[in-house]
Amino acid sequence: MELKITQNIKPEDFLQGVSWHGETDHDSEAVQKLKELNEFLSDLVAKIFFFQLQMEEVVTNQNNLSAKELSEEAKKLLINVAKMTTKEEDWETIEKLVKGDK
Repeated sequence: MELKITQNIKPEDFLQGVSWHGETDHDSEAVQKLKELNEFLSDLVAKIFFFQLQMEEVVTNQNNLSAKELSEEAKKLLINVAKMTTKEEDWETIEKLVKGDK
């Protein structure tokens, strides 16, 4: 049996309980939630990266327009993720790295 469930999730939903409480028990729970988020987001970004590489290969081998659009959007997402975690002065370097420029 397969169930399809649609759920609207906001960034705040992932961060419920993630804050500093100053109490060991609560702070330990927050640390555990951050560890779980790290695993989830790392897996998600890795899957997007491999998807982007796969679409890039399809574009190279088959010259497929929809694969090119998918590859470009995935690449934009990866660039945005990297930008969110770095200083603005490093953004140009990130774009060059992701695009394969030297």
